Amino acid sequence: MKKFFALMVLLTVAMSLQAQKCDYAFNEKGQKKMMVSISRLVQFWLNNDNGQFSLGLELTYADIRKEKIMKGDSLILIIGETDFVILTAREEAQPVGKANENVELTNYYPIYDISPAVAEKLSRNAMTAMKVFFGRDFNMVELESKKAKKIMDAATCVRQ
Repeated sequence: MKKFFALMVLLTVAMSLQAQKCDYAFNEKGQKKMMVSISRLVQFWLNNDNGQFSLGLELTYADIRKEKIMKGDSLILIIGETDFVILTAREEAQPVGKANENVELTNYYPIYDISPAVAEKLSRNAMTAMKVFFGRDFNMVELESKKAKKIMDAATCVRQ
């Protein structure tokens, strides 16, 4: 009996150590969200509003830009070596310029709706890159494996 009890305690401790810790943020509407910093210039948000999922980006460019991300512009998430998902911008994302004596920056905050199936795919597969479209032009953002793992963890948490 002592061996059984010791085994159960050990199993419980091992499971609690492996359990994923989800550090949620909540917006003003109470929507569950998680942010992953891909770089100093790219932030990646996953949101869950009662089963309605969305993906938000904060993109920063070190110059003043005038291009807009139009409603319907694409975001291609490249997953692994051969798979991809195409999302479309929910609404127009205007450039937001910032300047001080040393630097000029432009920020964009596009939002893309994602299906529960895409949220699940992001939780199970590593994203290797994404292409953000501004009309016909695009910028490619490649992800390190550590960042891809953080996105997978965030997608797992947001789906819960």
